[in-house]
This record gives sequence, C-alpha cells and structure tokens, in this order.
Amino acid sequence: MSPEIASSQQMPLKPEIFHGRESLVGEIAELLMVKKTSPVAMFGAGGMGKTSVALAVAQSPLIQAHFPRGKRVWVPCIGASSTALLLEILYVQLQIPGDDTTRQHSKRSSRTQDHHLVLLEIFETTWNSLGTVHKEVEDILRQLAEQSHVAILLTMRPTDEEASLRIFHDVNPYSKDDPVVRRLLRVLGCMPFTVALMASLGNEGQATAAELLEACLSVDSHLVQQNCNAILLLGILSLLPEGTTKENLRWWAPTLNTSMIPSAIATLSRAALLIEDKRQHHFDSSVLFVVPLVQSFMQHSGRIPDDLQRQMLSIWFVSNGTTQLSEYWL
Repeated sequence: MSPEIASSQQMPLKPEIFHGRESLVGEIAELLMVKKTSPVAMFGAGGMGKTSVALAVAQSPLIQAHFPRGKRVWVPCIGASSTALLLEILYVQLQIPGDDTTRQHSKRSSRTQDHHLVLLEIFETTWNSLGTVHKEVEDILRQLAEQSHVAILLTMRPTDEEASLRIFHDVNPYSKDDPVVRRLLRVLGCMPFTVALMASLGNEGQATAAELLEACLSVDSHLVQQNCNAILLLGILSLLPEGTTKENLRWWAPTLNTSMIPSAIATLSRAALLIEDKRQHHFDSSVLFVVPLVQSFMQHSGRIPDDLQRQMLSIWFVSNGTTQLSEYWL
C-alpha cells in the first residue's frame, strides 16, 4: 500500500462562514436519505464551492441523524490517479481488510443495516487520469451504489476543452472530422461524464455533433422549459419507444390535465422534439413519439424524474397482465 494513503483521513469540517446555500444543502441531504437514491453528483468549475456544499451536507443534522458517527466516509481522490490507487484509498477510508473486495465488503456490511455515506471528493483526478478506459472505475461505483444502505455524494470539476475533445473522439472515433464537436463541448460545459455520454450516444446512433447539439438545445430551450406540461409529456414519451396515441395518454399521464395536452404537444412539435404519425390501422389517430436521439438523451442524462419512471413502470405492470406491452403503447 502506498505510504501516503496508509492511514485513514478524517472528514474536514465545513467552512465556518457558509451562507446562502441552505436550501441546496437540504435538498441534497433529503436525496441521500432515500433508500434507493442514485448517486448524487455535483459538477462545476474549481472554486465555486462544491466541496463546501458537500461538507455542509455531510454535517447537516438530517445526515448526521441518518448516518451514524463513523459511517460518513471521506474519500479524497486527489491522489487516486489509477484504479488501483482509488481502491487503496477506498480500502483505507472504508476500513476494508486488504484481502477483501469492495463487493464482498458491501455485501457483508449490508447485513448490519447501518447506513453509510461515501463522499468522493475531487473525483476528476481518477476519471481524467484513465483517459477513456473507465469501465473498472464504473464497476467500483456500481458495486457501491447497488447497495441500498450506501449513499454516494461525488464532486467533480470539468476538464479543459482539449481533454474533452480527446474523450469525445476516443469514445466516438467517427467524430474526428466533425467541426461542430467543439461547439457541442462548450454547451456541455466540458463535464467528463456528460461528454462521454454524448459521444457514446452519437456513436451508437450514428448521430453527428450537430444533431446532438440540436437535441440538447431543443430540450433546454426556453420554449420547452417554460411549459411544465410539455416537460412532463416529453419525459413520458421518452420512455415509450413506439409512442402512444392521444387517447391513451390518459393512461400514461394521469396527472397531465387533458385540456393542457394540445398545448404541450404544440410546444414539443415547435421545438422539433415530437412527431405525429398518422396510421390507418389506428383509425386515423395520431401516434405521438419522440425522435430516438432525444429519447436516448433524456433517458441517459438523468432528465426523467425517478417518480415518473416508477409511475410508468407501475402502469405497465398493472396493464401487462391482460395486454401485450407493444399493443398497449399504441
């Protein structure tokens, strides 16, 4: 084991002067207390206060009550320039025996039912040092995240544009001569996770950077964001690859006011996010669906709320006993 990480490090105290972000701290704390919450990640430029917010969250009354003393784990990743070093730091901070594995320890500790909060600080050191070979790190995070008693809070700053460009081209080799990639990276803020995600979407769907950029800008446009019903409808249709009819929207969107559906459809159509397909075998009823690229973007960028996903799954589960899913979509 490396001498510099041979002993456990205590979590620092939050700054003595900390004002104006109480609502954000409370919101993150509540997310981390949900039993099956996804890892919470804070991205942003250096110096904007990510670490301060993370420490304030970890030391908030809600978190301290939910995660007992000794179960709030500080994992400084600034020295973790490889997967092996990241594992060493995790072993030390989580007090895992050297002959154990992260998965074995997670399974063993899960029997105690003690809640653990793992705060991965300056995670960009590990992520950027590995170039585009991230599978091992992703596996480590997945092994931790799949344990319902383990919550993860992660902070990360963006890479520079040249590094982001290399990430994008490595993930999507077909993009090397695409002149729009740099503009797309600026819109994405050069965030490594997001850059790798969009490059992967482009590679899988054979989409150009211009098409990816159009999808991003359309979803985030003022036209869409000012219409909460359009946002809800976009999330619903992004989970229905074959689309659905206007008539069946009442099943998939019980919380969407019927009188608001036409304006939501019009908004998404104007933003070029939604297509209406006339099909004769459905009695001339329009089938509404979101273009595949936007579906993938919505599904993989965390833009569909968990409660909406659970609602859709519940509706499908209830209906699946009497109707094939492909039929019910339409």
